[in-house]
Amino acid sequence: MKQQNESDLTDRSGIEPRAIKFEPFDPLKLLKDVSPSIVKVRTATDADGEWSVGTGFMVSSGDKSACEIATVAHVTSKNNKIHVITNNGQTQEAVLVKNDLKHELSVFKIPGLLPDSPGCKPLEISTRELGNSEIVMGVSGVEDPRWPVPYIGVSLGLVSRDNPVYVRRLSTMVNEDMLRPMGAFMMRGDHGDSGGPIVDAARKVVGIEAAAANGYSLSEMPIFLKQLLDDIKAERKGL
Repeated sequence: MKQQNESDLTDRSGIEPRAIKFEPFDPLKLLKDVSPSIVKVRTATDADGEWSVGTGFMVSSGDKSACEIATVAHVTSKNNKIHVITNNGQTQEAVLVKNDLKHELSVFKIPGLLPDSPGCKPLEISTRELGNSEIVMGVSGVEDPRWPVPYIGVSLGLVSRDNPVYVRRLSTMVNEDMLRPMGAFMMRGDHGDSGGPIVDAARKVVGIEAAAANGYSLSEMPIFLKQLLDDIKAERKGL
């Protein structure tokens, strides 16, 4: 996959990252706050038994019986075996709750993890209008031989309210040496990033990683995830 040079990192409006004021965006603090909510997702079908990987993050529709996870639908839609690896390295089986194939979103739950337990830390979904050239951070639970579990992949970029595509890897703000003590590394559009949250400075989800190419990431809109969670809540109540 082609990688962007640092000098090429501009958003679609042509604004250079170095011209952006980074405060109050603190990527290392944000990573520390968000990483407990990230899970690695492994899925397989009974037919082939081969596992594929993706990323998910903890959310809540108000279910009191199990911790819920959101990801993109292409990670789970054709698979009936779902395992998740949480930030503490534990592997648990998960159950699909609902797919929204139109908007490429999926929610499943971990029956062995209660929503009020210390290990379940749902992220808040934001539906606000993004600012032009706003700095955001993508987080994933990808597999990488450089790090033992737990580990996290990180990408930083610019996003605008007019385009759900953001530029990855603002290495002027964070690099491998800064991330290594936190068990993290820079994402490079690797297989397994799909489904990871894109968060703002307030640790709220403003997008969901769906695809990446040539240094850009395509994000699913969080308003549709919020609607999916509302639908799950209504169905659980029989409405």
